[in-house]
Amino acid sequence: MHNNIKSIKVSQSNVGYRYITFSNHDGKEWSIPVENMRVGLEIYEPSGAKGKILKYGMPVLSKMFGSRIVPESIPGDLIFSDPFQDLLKALYDKYEVSVFWGTPSTDQKVTVQIFDGDKICGYCKIGTSNRVFNLFQNEENILNVLKQCNVENVPQCKGIFLLNDNERAFVQTTKKKPGSKTIHEFGKEHEHFLQEMYDKTREHIAFEKTDFYKSLVFIIDNVDELSAEYRNCVLKTANAILQEYKNQQVLWGVCHRDFTPWNTCMVNQHLFVFDFEYAHRHAPRCLDRWHFYTQTAIYEKRMSADEIAADFLKKYKSCIEEYKMYLIDNISLYIMRGCCDDIKIANQKAQILYQLKQGLQGL
Repeated sequence: MHNNIKSIKVSQSNVGYRYITFSNHDGKEWSIPVENMRVGLEIYEPSGAKGKILKYGMPVLSKMFGSRIVPESIPGDLIFSDPFQDLLKALYDKYEVSVFWGTPSTDQKVTVQIFDGDKICGYCKIGTSNRVFNLFQNEENILNVLKQCNVENVPQCKGIFLLNDNERAFVQTTKKKPGSKTIHEFGKEHEHFLQEMYDKTREHIAFEKTDFYKSLVFIIDNVDELSAEYRNCVLKTANAILQEYKNQQVLWGVCHRDFTPWNTCMVNQHLFVFDFEYAHRHAPRCLDRWHFYTQTAIYEKRMSADEIAADFLKKYKSCIEEYKMYLIDNISLYIMRGCCDDIKIANQKAQILYQLKQGLQGL
């Protein structure tokens, strides 16, 4: 990915290098400074045990054995374009950086962590596509709404900046600190944040004017993107939700839509939440709760679609209608993103919905 970004480049060198670049089994890449590696690695949020060992063990081992402790890591340096360097100098008196080169997808972007010693100052996301620019604008709008509604423990947007003809930077503040704990089980901290955000941002609005409505219409119009075996189930579920809320006034608020352990951390006994780029301004509150459940089941517990459906029916059957709303909205999101891996994920969520229906019929 870094070869496609003009604003920041990796220069490979074995002599006098200041960074190492490494990747995981999913093809994601990070560039971390050799000095102050501990703070630099705060941009690395692994979900697996091996990654967590690497994150906390690498700074210690690097002091003992050198920075080539990560297998197949590449030594080198980072080179900034003049516009990007000027932006950093304008926003920060002093800075160091580490880089996450992005999750391979249609919406891939580079994330730069900016820090000064032990203080994490903020994050900058750099994108090249119109889709990513639209995500930046949505996140800016959502963060401004949260600020106006006095929602605490979220970033503030410092602005969207043009770096060159096809690259823009989205810069935001952070409250994250080195060593901030990430909680991987949904608990009272998550519930408190979601309830407060929802209570402070909810408004009466016509259902047809909500972001959630647009998501429903999109999945209905694009259901053919899914595997044939799931289309009928998804279409029927989406139309049923559409009919239930048609011509109604709803009382809905901001929904994060990517509420996961890796987009949250604990700071001073409070949950700090970031990455609002996919957020809905008006949507049902339940979406975030069930996204957290589903994403941790898939990526941390390594559960299959069949296992997730069975587990949900066993533990949360009374919330089945909420879960259907979440699955339909999430399937719509991944179809909208549209690359091969995104369609695969959409089909995985559609399979969960299909297995829920089969499980209910078997009860």
